Amino acid sequence: MGDDSEMYMQAPYELRLDCGVIMGLCDEFCDQRLNTEYKGLCRKLAVAICQAELPILRSKREIWAAAVAHTVGWVNFLSDPTQQPCMKSEEIAKGFGVSMASMAAKSKLIRDRLDLAPMHPEFCLPSRLADNPLVWMLETENGVVFDVRMAPREVQQRAFDAGLIPFIPADRPAPIATPPVAEPPRPTTSKPAEPPKAPLDAGPSLFD
Repeated sequence: MGDDSEMYMQAPYELRLDCGVIMGLCDEFCDQRLNTEYKGLCRKLAVAICQAELPILRSKREIWAAAVAHTVGWVNFLSDPTQQPCMKSEEIAKGFGVSMASMAAKSKLIRDRLDLAPMHPEFCLPSRLADNPLVWMLETENGVVFDVRMAPREVQQRAFDAGLIPFIPADRPAPIATPPVAEPPRPTTSKPAEPPKAPLDAGPSLFD
């Protein structure tokens, strides 16, 4: 569907209301603490857990919403301090007003049921797809694994048409190499060499 806000309609009929509430909670959290990329993936995962027939009705919606955000963050290394945004699991639980233990338990249930792994292509941030090797490793009928980015464009086109890759790598312009910037000469900290000293006049020698 064109409108992501109506993605809950893809959930089973009896779970659509709960799915919509979970999505709404994730939307609010992502708008305040994360970004639109996380927001879109949380919506997608909220629908996926309903379609996977997880026991959504047995726990509070806030717990499932926190688990959805935590799972998407886990896939994309949200807790890595070198990345932005960055957030610890404890902050996610606190943001949804749930306990860390409840959120972690549901997050593990989601990961196990959907067979998720770090950098899983389906729930990887769009901005990281191009550099995610898991997105581009395909397998031939003979069981040979290859990087489709290195394949001819027609092979990439077939993979794209089959829904196996998110875009055609050959159509993306290669990054322009930036020439190295020469560093200015650094001032020396060593002392200048001293001129040689004249020999001292020791006076007449005994042999003069």
